[in-house]
Amino acid sequence: MDKSRISFLYQQYLKKTKDPQEIAEFKAVLNDATFDEIISELLDDSWNQINDEELENVQVPHEQEILQNIKSQPRKQAIRKSIWPKMIAVAAAVSLIVAAGLYFYQLDSRTKTEQTTIAANDIAPGKNKATLTLANGKKIVLSDVGKGELATESGVLIRKTADGKLIYEIKDQSEAITNSLNTISTANGESYQVLLPDGSLVILNAASSLTYSTALNRQPSRKVELKGEAYFEVAKDKKHPFIIHTSEQTVEVLGTHFNINAYTDEPDTKTTLIEGSVKITGNKAQAVIKPGEQASFKNNKIKVSEVNVNAVIDWKDGKFRFKNEALPSILRKISRWYDVKIIYLNAEAVLPTFTGSVSRFDHVSKVLNMLEETSDVKFIIEGKTIKVK
Repeated sequence: MDKSRISFLYQQYLKKTKDPQEIAEFKAVLNDATFDEIISELLDDSWNQINDEELENVQVPHEQEILQNIKSQPRKQAIRKSIWPKMIAVAAAVSLIVAAGLYFYQLDSRTKTEQTTIAANDIAPGKNKATLTLANGKKIVLSDVGKGELATESGVLIRKTADGKLIYEIKDQSEAITNSLNTISTANGESYQVLLPDGSLVILNAASSLTYSTALNRQPSRKVELKGEAYFEVAKDKKHPFIIHTSEQTVEVLGTHFNINAYTDEPDTKTTLIEGSVKITGNKAQAVIKPGEQASFKNNKIKVSEVNVNAVIDWKDGKFRFKNEALPSILRKISRWYDVKIIYLNAEAVLPTFTGSVSRFDHVSKVLNMLEETSDVKFIIEGKTIKVK
């Protein structure tokens, strides 16, 4: 069978052909490893046509429908994993794009005898939790206190809302002290939202902290210090620029939405812009980025590239979303959110990349199962340690 015939069958499949002969012929192609290279080329062409907006329209309820369309008959022989997961993902995605919508799903492409039981002692996801350190050194574990007023410092009322958000309200401008600093911090397995005194919203990811003045809106510039990762929606104020300091760089904005990943265990510091404009400064390097761009700072250099912003800020919406993401990067996220240690049993193993989506509110076993089902990687959970085979 030549490439043109396979391409025709592939297009017919995407159009949901009802011809039983075409369906049987296409399934025979999928079951024949000699056609892997042709199928891979077709999938690459289709995948490259998927844009960020379509990736955002993720709806899990169609998962089983997609799987049944593709796997309605058992395969006579296993297709190589390098082709099969990618074929399912792209074919299903493009099929539903044609029908007006893109849906991600988790592939169950192996029989029960091939599946690995990860462990009985599963690990729960992280929680809405953080610690607030006041200017006087007092620490308040925010999950341990109910809604309402928590403290008053320098004319600023600090309270917790019913939905677990920390809010600062200016009560007496005359009492505001510019050097009165608060720090909100999250440990591994924690995340929290805070509405700063100037009205800016900040969502902290796990293992992160933000230090700021309780009189943030009375300063010539609104300076904060970030460690770890946070998503910002900065209140507009042209007279008072908002400046974020990390260990490697400085980000200056007037009013915008963006994400900063400044974890010390990541290879670089990433600033991703969703709306507005920001200027990044690191050592002698500078860059101004536009919405949809990401600035990566490493070795005193800034590299700007276009990215899928939804995959960057997925964490704040309760998701892990990957697009050709390397396993070590994924496991660092899992380590922080589930508060676990990662150990690689084979340091020389070639680690795969992954594309897919899963809820951050699932237990860790579901996330690891997804990774196992689309690769040769195996995981073992032992207490608060995940071992990678």
